[in-house]
Amino acid sequence: MIALLILGVGLFLGGQALLAASFLQSVQPTTATIPAGAWFHVFEVQVLGGGRIEGQFQESDGRAVQVIVLEEEAYRRYALTGVGEGLYQLEGTSGRFVAVLPESGTYYLVFAHASGFESADQEVLVSFRILGVEADFLAAGLAFGAVVPYYRALGRYLPVIEVAGGLILIVVGIFIYLDRLTFFNRFFDFGVTPNL
Repeated sequence: MIALLILGVGLFLGGQALLAASFLQSVQPTTATIPAGAWFHVFEVQVLGGGRIEGQFQESDGRAVQVIVLEEEAYRRYALTGVGEGLYQLEGTSGRFVAVLPESGTYYLVFAHASGFESADQEVLVSFRILGVEADFLAAGLAFGAVVPYYRALGRYLPVIEVAGGLILIVVGIFIYLDRLTFFNRFFDFGVTPNL
C-alpha cells in the first residue's frame, strides 16, 4: 500500500515537472550549416498560446548571415521564393535575437546567406530557447496521469522490463566506449535527412 502511494506521488510530481518544463525550454546549442548556393538552414518550433524565441549566433568565418523568424505561411513562401515577410529579421556575423511569437502555432527560425556570401558553405554556431508552452512537453505532462493504470497492469512484468532495459543500456554504453555506436546505423534510420 505504501509502495503504491510512493509510486503515485512520484508519477504526479514527474507529470508536474514535465508541465513546468514546457513553459521554459532550455538553451539548445547547435551548428547550422548553410550549403553554398541559394540554400538555408531552418529550425521548426511549436508553441501554444504564444511566447518568444531568443538566442545568439556567430558565423565561424566572420561572414554575414541572415537570421529570420517566420510564421508558417510566410515560411512556405520563403521556401519557394527565398523572399518572405518575417516576424524578425537580422543580418550580421554574430549577435543576439529575440522575436515575439504572437499566438499558438508553428514558427521557423531560418539562417540564410547574406547578400554576397552565397558562393561558400557557412557554419553558424547557434543557441536558442523558446519561452512559452511547447506542445510536446505539455502533452507529455498531461498524458503522464493517464499512463498510471497501464503502469499498474504491467506491475508483474516490471522486473523483466527493468533487466532488459538495463542490459540495453550496458550494450549501448559498451558501443559508445569502444567508439562503435555507428554499428546501429545499419538497423535504424535515426531520422537523418539532407538539408534542403
